[in-house]
Amino acid sequence: MPNIYLLIGSDSNIIENNIREILSKIDYDNNNKMIYNLKDNNILDVIEEANTLSLIPSKKVILVYNCDILFTNQDEELIKYLNNYNKDVYILFITEKSDSRKKIYKEFEKNGKIINILDNDNYPYEFIRKYLTDNNYKMNNHLIEYFLSRTKNNINNIKNELDKLFLYKIGKKEITKDDIDKLTYNNEDNIMYEFTNAILEKDNNKAISMYHSFLEDNTNIDYLLVSIYNSYKTLYQVKILNKDKSIADIAKIIGKKEYFVKKTLERSMDYTEGELLDIIKCLSSIDRDYKKGLIDPVNTLEIFIVNKNVN
Repeated sequence: MPNIYLLIGSDSNIIENNIREILSKIDYDNNNKMIYNLKDNNILDVIEEANTLSLIPSKKVILVYNCDILFTNQDEELIKYLNNYNKDVYILFITEKSDSRKKIYKEFEKNGKIINILDNDNYPYEFIRKYLTDNNYKMNNHLIEYFLSRTKNNINNIKNELDKLFLYKIGKKEITKDDIDKLTYNNEDNIMYEFTNAILEKDNNKAISMYHSFLEDNTNIDYLLVSIYNSYKTLYQVKILNKDKSIADIAKIIGKKEYFVKKTLERSMDYTEGELLDIIKCLSSIDRDYKKGLIDPVNTLEIFIVNKNVN
């Protein structure tokens, strides 16, 4: 396999999936993996690292992000390295933009492998086909297209939804439309589900990032507030019902799938009943004060997400 890769694309999920696939074929120690960013580092630092003998007896891997600058400022030292690279070192250059007219691009073509994700609109479909095959599951072409219409092109989301289907169909290897309808959500629901899960799992960085994205998209604050409130209310309800009800019974009572109930029970372990009740009361107070015009709901909800302030 090549020692030099140039990955071109703006979808970080697809890029990272390609990186994982490449790295899975290299026999290397994780302590021998270096990461550089050309916004902070110089390409000469990367070349020096590539030419430095490693004390760890394995192949060395170097990931170099934000390589757009390579196509605006030609670097002769990099060209020299590409024509005489260290065969014990694998370097993956990652960039959002490139220019096939540039000399450096032609050097990558000659001495390595270019993976241009921008030119491959079919990648999500190909990923699904391969992931199904690797796990010995079947889904016909029509169903793959239907599945994609519900998950869109987010590779992490596609993988998570397929993993759910695999678990559900563990005894039968052919996935049907009914399975997809039962186990997957439409794209809008998936985004909100991911957002509320980040809040319930106390992943503040992800939750705040998604919250700001919703605000930029002019998502109604009422919708966000109600979604968060309902998530905590369901968490509390499932926690209480679990005292004397089976997962199947809980699923029927709340009108959700058993997989959803299992995941909700897992998340409920991070909270006491009292904490959940306090959070629900806090969200009710935010809703009441917002409707009375006493608070700024946007800032108050953000503070809640960060602090889970239930006092």
